[in-house]
Amino acid sequence: MPLAFSPPKQPPAYDKVLAGYLMTQGSVSMDAVRVMTDLRAFAIPSQDGFPVLLLGYYLAGDYGGGLFVWDQASTASDNGGTIIKPASAPSTGRWRRAEGTQFTARQFGAKGDGAAIDTPFLQQTIANRGIITDGNYLVDQPLVLHSNTRILGINQNTVTLKAAPGYDGDIVQLTDQATDVVGVEGVGFQSASR
Repeated sequence: MPLAFSPPKQPPAYDKVLAGYLMTQGSVSMDAVRVMTDLRAFAIPSQDGFPVLLLGYYLAGDYGGGLFVWDQASTASDNGGTIIKPASAPSTGRWRRAEGTQFTARQFGAKGDGAAIDTPFLQQTIANRGIITDGNYLVDQPLVLHSNTRILGINQNTVTLKAAPGYDGDIVQLTDQATDVVGVEGVGFQSASR
């Protein structure tokens, strides 16, 4: 669905990345897709730098959306959040999430609803130095921290990492190689028995 935007005078607080992009591009026409599967299925653009606005990861408005730009030369691996390989699986060409924002767990596919297992999405968030926003995230295996990584939540009273039912292992685990700075902040923990 094509959308036409003009740059605002002041970037709106809800999407500074989109506003920043529009300010550097002037008036721009872009397409919007509702969810991540639509972005993966989107026709491969012929123009490098072609922008597409993702409205949500699973549902429009679920805080998993954002601005993506087509990078014709990229062969980077799909990480489910900042680099997306189209469903047609070209050898080159990837959707890249626009730079200049702190990535969140929801942008990597975590639901934080206390029902879905979020472990792989949280692991990608940690690997890409993202933050974990409000929610109850179920973990069914340890979140592994390597050197120079951390788990960063926005508030330990509103962000909970909880062991999934039937899982009684560690929620966070340091690797043997984690000799440099590692950390956990702004996150609460809960065992499966509570």
